[in-house]
Amino acid sequence: MPISTDQALAGIEKFIEDYPGAEKLQFYVVNKFEELYGTEKAQYIPDKTKGAYHPARGFVALACANIHNDGDLRETLQHEVIGHYGSLTFEKGQKKALMTAIRGSRQSADMAGDWEYIDRVYKNSPESIKCEEMFCLQAERIVGKPLHDLKGVNQTFGEVVMGGRPMNQADLQTLVHGVADGLARGTRQQQIFPERDSDQYRLHDALEPARDEAKELLGPTAKAHPAQHSEGSYKGPLVGHTTTHVLQQVSATQAVAHDKAAFPQTPVIDGSKPVQVKYEQGKAQVLPPRAPAREKETGRGR
Repeated sequence: MPISTDQALAGIEKFIEDYPGAEKLQFYVVNKFEELYGTEKAQYIPDKTKGAYHPARGFVALACANIHNDGDLRETLQHEVIGHYGSLTFEKGQKKALMTAIRGSRQSADMAGDWEYIDRVYKNSPESIKCEEMFCLQAERIVGKPLHDLKGVNQTFGEVVMGGRPMNQADLQTLVHGVADGLARGTRQQQIFPERDSDQYRLHDALEPARDEAKELLGPTAKAHPAQHSEGSYKGPLVGHTTTHVLQQVSATQAVAHDKAAFPQTPVIDGSKPVQVKYEQGKAQVLPPRAPAREKETGRGR
């Protein structure tokens, strides 16, 4: 049974008591999102969506019709506030490095189940959104007070986010608890202020070097496009790389930029040999190109 507006407001009040760092946010409570966005815009929101965070305007929207009880409300608030809003309490460069580390956790065995869930629920979303949703998923799982372990948080951030050690489940939980603890103590403040709600997900910063490299390799009109990680296959030689991406030439002036974190290890760049890069559930494999199909022999004379 859906919660009432009064239940939602009481739950928000309790949440802000527990997390004073969220007190500057506005909260809009509606029965259905049509009441807030209008019918035309609401049709693009998945039917079961419970909450939404709008960073450019600093508010969280909640749809009571999709929230089933107080526990469900609490998880939704943790997702939107500790997860989405909390990711903006890092400096811009720190958040970028954090999202890169989360992408790298695709290779961690104990993260496989969570990545399967994220790839299914956000299957049409770019990798940048999936990585932030992974952060938010961990935020939903906080029960009671977040852990206060500043030393552990700093060590994990240094080793994993800045140092490049592959991230596992415990690492991500430590970092999420660090954000939650800062919001609970009122010590974390927003540091990234997007002008538009979509700005926090833009891939231009990471892809810009890949685009420049494509132009160097293939000519001034060349373009590089991000690979679709959920599924798909690309054929052509691997012709170059940047700090974060491997470039695969797929036509005379077109290249696909593959995130290095999607591979078990960075592939060998050999522009003379075409290969097939195949994706399954966000993980990339480099395979030999398929041989062309042979014409069947019919036994008839020619």
